[in-house]
Amino acid sequence: MQKTLAFIIVLTFTCFIGFGQTASKKELKEAWKNIPPNIEECIRRLDILFSDTTKKYFASKEEKTAVAEFNIMQGIAIRNNWKLWKGSVLSKYFNGYKVHLPEDMTYFIFTSYHRKLNSKPIDFDGQLIEYFALIERLKTNPQKATDNFKIGDTVLTNRFDSKGIIKDMLGKQPGFEIKAVVQAIDTVAQKFQLTVMQIKRTDTKEKEEVNQYNFDKHLIAKGTLFWTDVMWWRKPNQIIQLHLE
Repeated sequence: MQKTLAFIIVLTFTCFIGFGQTASKKELKEAWKNIPPNIEECIRRLDILFSDTTKKYFASKEEKTAVAEFNIMQGIAIRNNWKLWKGSVLSKYFNGYKVHLPEDMTYFIFTSYHRKLNSKPIDFDGQLIEYFALIERLKTNPQKATDNFKIGDTVLTNRFDSKGIIKDMLGKQPGFEIKAVVQAIDTVAQKFQLTVMQIKRTDTKEKEEVNQYNFDKHLIAKGTLFWTDVMWWRKPNQIIQLHLE
């Protein structure tokens, strides 16, 4: 239980904190303390949890691209902290709209917040209509994550390192972008084999390259050949659909 709690805390602070954080330490903790009961309260909480820099970055991207990107890492923090896997009040709120997968719940949350930041109508009812239309399409034409990739594709993933939770609450997290090329695809295990092209910092002005990086307990460097889950990777400017599995 202690390890799980520590993991959740690290994910929370790693994913949301950046330069320009206006919320205090107390406000950040309070934003997680009580699980929001509806989409409106989710939006209010993200206004506290997102730093000013993160808000600008998120809002500046095209809606589906921004939401797909944030739904991976930041989505984990929300799904864990707001107990979307465990039947929380927010989970039941979405269940009432026949949305049952936590990944899809956070997709709605990020979509709504992106629209709020860009002064667009949230149109939650319209989002639901699109969601169920997509479900019907996928029933007749189901997709796997590997369907989005082919051998030779260039793919990207972003990772963050956390060193000292209290310090990280008020500072920017070390961030990295890993670029690789697809060499082989396992459609059964939903994994592919990659060759690393580049590892660089994303949290510094110079965006300098890094010689090596500890990726899921494997030390990788330029030229490293390794297997990894497809779900953590994307093509440049790729728009990822809802989870729907």
